[in-house]
Amino acid sequence: MGRCSHVRPRNGAREHLRRSGLSTDGLRGLEIAGLETWLDDFLLVVAQMWKEVLGLDVPVRPWSLEQALSIDDPTEMAPIVITGWLPGYADPEYFLRLLFQTDSKRTTAGSPTRSSTC
Repeated sequence: MGRCSHVRPRNGAREHLRRSGLSTDGLRGLEIAGLETWLDDFLLVVAQMWKEVLGLDVPVRPWSLEQALSIDDPTEMAPIVITGWLPGYADPEYFLRLLFQTDSKRTTAGSPTRSSTC
């Protein structure tokens, strides 16, 4: 299977970190927080990717729903906070049409610059 041109390889992430001027030492204290229901499927996965690709050891700080309801400023829990997203589209077919219809301004499905193997 070929590699899509719009997918950045791991080296691209490393290069962006290098060009930022930040070092792994400069990123100490970086933490990621979010609901505990996302711990295994999302938060730990992101933290593991950052460790494997960028060499960053980022602690994960999950919180319960009860805690989430009482938090005034989630960034007090961690500098990076993952919160939920609820689509504003009540009709899934409408959302998918916007996403995949070739003449939609929200997609590149019909773009000649995008590989047909992606």
